[in-house]
Amino acid sequence: MAVNNERVYRKLKEIMTKVAELYEYIEQEGGLESENTEDSYKEYETINLKGSPHFGNISNLLTSGFSENELRNITRYNPKFTGLAPRLANLQNKSSIVSELIDYAKERNIVEELLGWAKSNNPNMYAQYTYTY
Repeated sequence: MAVNNERVYRKLKEIMTKVAELYEYIEQEGGLESENTEDSYKEYETINLKGSPHFGNISNLLTSGFSENELRNITRYNPKFTGLAPRLANLQNKSSIVSELIDYAKERNIVEELLGWAKSNNPNMYAQYTYTY
C-alpha cells in the first residue's frame, strides 16, 4: 500500500500546530510547575478534544447555562461579538442563537473568547460541561 506523502505531511503539520497550541496554553496557565497544570490540561483537552474544539459540549453549555437574553447580550458587551447582533436579530429560539454564536466564533477564530465569556458569566455551568466527554 502506497503512502500519500502530501496527506502525511498535512497531518504531521496539523499535529505540530496542536502541540504548539498546547504548549502556549500551558505557558499561559503558569507553566508545568504550576499547581493548576493538571486542571488546566483537562480543561484544554476537553474543549479541544482530539485537536479541535468539542462543539457539542460548547453548544450544551450555552443552551443549558444561559437564557436567550444572556446569549444576545454578548453582542452588546463584548466588542468581538458586536458584528453578530444583526444575525441574531431575527432568530426566535435559543438553539438557533447558540448555533449562530458558535458559527460566528468559529468563522472569526474567537471560540476561546466565547468560552471565556461563558466561564466568567456562569462558572458553575462552565465547570460542569468542561469535564463532560
